[in-house]
Amino acid sequence: MDSGAHGNGTDDDRLHILDAITAAAGSPVYFPAGTYLLSTALTVANTVSFVGGTNLGPDNLTAHLKGRLNFGTGSSFTDLKIGESGNAALVNNGNVYNTSFTRCQFRGGGGGTWPGEGSMEHVITLNTACHDLTFTDCNVECNMGTEDAGHTKHYDNIYIQPAVVSPSIENVLFIGCHFGVSNGTRTGCPRYGIELYEVGTAGTRTHGHRNVSFESCLFEACDEENLDYAGSTTSADTTVPNCGWSYVRDCTFLGNGKGPIVWGAGDIIFEGGTGNVEVSGCTFYRGAYQAVKMEDQEGYGVNAYHSFHDNFIYSDDAHLDNGITHQFGPYIYVQSNLNEVYGNTLLNAGPLYSRSIVIVGDNNSITGNTFTNQLQGYVVELTAASSGNTLTGNTLTTGGGWGSGPITNLGTGNTVSPNP
Repeated sequence: MDSGAHGNGTDDDRLHILDAITAAAGSPVYFPAGTYLLSTALTVANTVSFVGGTNLGPDNLTAHLKGRLNFGTGSSFTDLKIGESGNAALVNNGNVYNTSFTRCQFRGGGGGTWPGEGSMEHVITLNTACHDLTFTDCNVECNMGTEDAGHTKHYDNIYIQPAVVSPSIENVLFIGCHFGVSNGTRTGCPRYGIELYEVGTAGTRTHGHRNVSFESCLFEACDEENLDYAGSTTSADTTVPNCGWSYVRDCTFLGNGKGPIVWGAGDIIFEGGTGNVEVSGCTFYRGAYQAVKMEDQEGYGVNAYHSFHDNFIYSDDAHLDNGITHQFGPYIYVQSNLNEVYGNTLLNAGPLYSRSIVIVGDNNSITGNTFTNQLQGYVVELTAASSGNTLTGNTLTTGGGWGSGPITNLGTGNTVSPNP
């Protein structure tokens, strides 16, 4: 049924689309090739299905919903380009669940300043509560905003902020997605690619993010961090994480910190209070800061239980010359406790005396890795604050020279077994 939508990009089609949803009575709403202008946000009811006019993938979409979509429960969106500069492309309409996005491309951001103004500053915003969402083979464009010198505008590609008390944001899966796709001007992001935000010291917090995971995704280099898992600890025990339980598998990170560094950078940052995240089978190329950083919590240790294994970190031009200068030493930085780092291959082509891995926390296990420093400097540093860590079965190679060696152990009670 023809709803009378224009699809010309200039006449407002929002009411025509709502009429089409009513007429479809639960059947899919099809969008032929065209640009469907939304003068204000399109808030759709639950159990709506939108299907675009092509199935050739997110790089070849012919149907564009030009504006913001507020989505509901039990819905599906396939083969559509969604969004436009100055507003979010996608926001959950309350506590929604069981919704999927397949082969969609999202454009937007740049419409407000942190911490909100109506969720207009990010390309995709998930807030307060939602669960069981799936993004498959989707593109998320570089945020359309331009940061100021202090990076205060908070222009992320994806911003996820659960409520302080239940319910939470959980079971969100991105599979085969490409983050930081060109918006016609640039790739990456003017700030964070993906930020899961929490106030880490909120003593009343009962819920956070659970199982927000990434599989076989590609991350373009952002100006600052690519993937930030903020967290909190339980109010009863400051060492126990209150969020996390996620995974990042078989993903590729094309660098980090390509713009002015204000807040720091990194490919994956686990802020203190995030726990139980597995990173495996991923490939990291040269960044300004860490490939992975496991932080403690506001000055006290957190038992994080992260697992970083079977990953490849290549910081040399031969694997990928991304033009990023490595500004800060180690590629793996472990500040929290009870993490596992094993089976990884790391080629450290950073500046003189940069470490492959630095360990600050306690009772971490570093086993079966191959770490190589191209230039002089210690490969592994156990800082004076570290204790009870175990290093065994690692292959450690240094470029040699003064101030070099496999391990410098300044901590107490660390076990350093043979590391060939």
